[in-house]
Amino acid sequence: MTSESPIYHNRLVAEPLSADEVKLLARGHGGMIKFVVDVRLKKLAAGAEWHSECRDLLVENGSAPDDCWGAKIYPDSGEIVYQSQINKEKPGHNTVEIQNGKIRDEISALAGKIFGI
Repeated sequence: MTSESPIYHNRLVAEPLSADEVKLLARGHGGMIKFVVDVRLKKLAAGAEWHSECRDLLVENGSAPDDCWGAKIYPDSGEIVYQSQINKEKPGHNTVEIQNGKIRDEISALAGKIFGI
């Protein structure tokens, strides 16, 4: 018996995803998608094994690391968890949880558009 290993699909996402694309991105984490939003440029990367990989993809495409915030989404329920280790790297922010309501709102709005929640 062989087990299928998780497959991660780290990518920049500019347009709303189809239901099949969302399922593909969620496959690596058993129904959850890690994603990072550049709150200044309103860009999103999703589908990597680690938030840092999403952040690095955004940085390679013109984002500044301090503008990139990590979260997780559970597409089946629409729940967003505003936590990631990369969030601790921000100046003046010493927790994985995003506590700034404006940043959370920006992440929620973009995630809603992209993931269809």
